[in-house]
Amino acid sequence: MIKQLRKSINSKYYIFEYDTWGHQVDLQRRSFLETLTTDLIKEKILSGDTTIENKKGETNNISWNEKLKYLLSTKREFETETRPKLNDSFILFILVAIFTQICAIIANINCISEIWWLSILITILPLIIAFFKLLCIKNKRSLTWKNIFHEIVSIYSGKIQNDVSYETISEEEPSVADFKNWMEDISTHIGASDKKLIVVYDNMDRLPADKVKELWSSIHTFFAENGFQNIWVIISFDEKHLSCAFGESSEKEKLTNQFISKTFPVVYRVTPPVITDYQKLFDDLYLRAFGNYEEKDKEMIYRILRLEKPNATIREMIEFLNSLVALKQIWKDEIDLLYCAVFKLKEKEIIGNPIVEYSEGDFRGETHILTKNVTIEEEILSGYYLGQYIKNILPNDETLQTNLAALVYGVPKNLAEQIPLIKYIESCFEKEENDINNVSSTKLTA
Repeated sequence: MIKQLRKSINSKYYIFEYDTWGHQVDLQRRSFLETLTTDLIKEKILSGDTTIENKKGETNNISWNEKLKYLLSTKREFETETRPKLNDSFILFILVAIFTQICAIIANINCISEIWWLSILITILPLIIAFFKLLCIKNKRSLTWKNIFHEIVSIYSGKIQNDVSYETISEEEPSVADFKNWMEDISTHIGASDKKLIVVYDNMDRLPADKVKELWSSIHTFFAENGFQNIWVIISFDEKHLSCAFGESSEKEKLTNQFISKTFPVVYRVTPPVITDYQKLFDDLYLRAFGNYEEKDKEMIYRILRLEKPNATIREMIEFLNSLVALKQIWKDEIDLLYCAVFKLKEKEIIGNPIVEYSEGDFRGETHILTKNVTIEEEILSGYYLGQYIKNILPNDETLQTNLAALVYGVPKNLAEQIPLIKYIESCFEKEENDINNVSSTKLTA
């Protein structure tokens, strides 16, 4: 639908697709604004200057790139508590001041003051020790005497060279007001160049129920109430999936309808794609997958696909062919692509240990439909998995059984032909319900 819309609109409109599923773990408002603004800047839809208002209420003119950086930057609210850092020079200065006074008192004692050189030595002793300590600090911190002098002078003058700051950081999603202001700026800017923006919310059907309700609430708040003059919004949704957001309430369908009617002024129904030529579509996809190297079994593969999945969607067909490509890369020429196709179409029946239905008659000639638990080995040998269509196209012979066993067990074909029969025979001795006569006609070796 979006691809068709791109072809039909002119250059006046620009379509932006937002993958809600890819951003489900992000902060939705922040992620949306970041993705949208980045895309519009890249496509030069947003260019030139815009305005921004800081925390003080001042308005400044900046570029859109700078405004985007502001959106992505961490917003901080902090108080700085400044305290002097006690460096080595400061501590040494305090100690010299204290011990010089003490040493001067000691030098004035009678017995010491009579010896003049001893009195002088004791008085200047703290300065001598401080000098050698400063010499150690100088060598350790790779300082010059000039640096040390500046530290001491700064202490005398009351200046603090080092401080410690404590910050409280706050980062959160843009508020409702911030989101609306941002989108209004975008609308005004692109409107000045006579353009319109179409925002497409995609993949909402992949979101879990709680995420759907959360996202839808935001969409309703920002776009359904007042909207923006130059911005249109398209939301693709599945009504059944949307109703899951309202839980298992008996009125969830009614709530869903009210929710839709209050959100959308216009709702369009998109009709499912109708494939009119399956053969051509399959041939085109098959050619893209294998080129001209797997033409031998192409018609047979197409036939069993149509029989098993008559209403296969394009996505299911692509998924089927991609799985065949993966198997072909693993097995190369050892296993034909036809058997790989049978395996992928019947993989759940073979590996899922299913309960099958079979017919049984009694002495009155009446037929009864019975159920039976079937193992993987019995499934391969009996051919239950082939169903009513494939068994009429491919016989359940030794070749089919060997190839399917190789695909199931992931071993070469010369080993694969032994595994199912060996396991089945062993189970016949261990379980009474298995009848060895059921495989008496098989040609596999054990």
